[in-house]
Amino acid sequence: NLTTNRTLSLGSVVELGRNQSNNSGLLQYQMPNANYASGEVYYEGSAQSFFGFGTLVVMTTGGGWKKIANTSPDSTSMLGIALGTNPASDGVLLRGFVRKSTYSFNLGEPLYISSTSGAMTVSVPTGGGSYVRIVGYAVGVTNTIYFNPDNTWVVR
Repeated sequence: NLTTNRTLSLGSVVELGRNQSNNSGLLQYQMPNANYASGEVYYEGSAQSFFGFGTLVVMTTGGGWKKIANTSPDSTSMLGIALGTNPASDGVLLRGFVRKSTYSFNLGEPLYISSTSGAMTVSVPTGGGSYVRIVGYAVGVTNTIYFNPDNTWVVR
């Protein structure tokens, strides 16, 4: 009965869309443990270059995923964080929290696409032809970022 007030209790992991066809539309939030992510996850496409968990990737025009550097015009396209080596089965985080033991950013720092393919940096890109786009922020849990790519960008 939709007209009756109900109380809904949720555990430490909030998941919506799990077990749907190919987990499409999966929304999962919790503060991640080591090498884990939580948020809007997309399960589709193939790896167009080799990458692993925590790598910054971009969707190609063919629907695959590849590592991205700030010198590529693809820096303006849909970005994600690889959750493994196979986007179709491991997923790609489109927005949310990701924790990786090798991340070492200071709290609150904005993160940009790096000139190193597949990486993020706290340094604003300055090279000619570089694309400047904020992709997230370092948050209060060790080695954790909030990934939320801005829709705006500037090319130098």
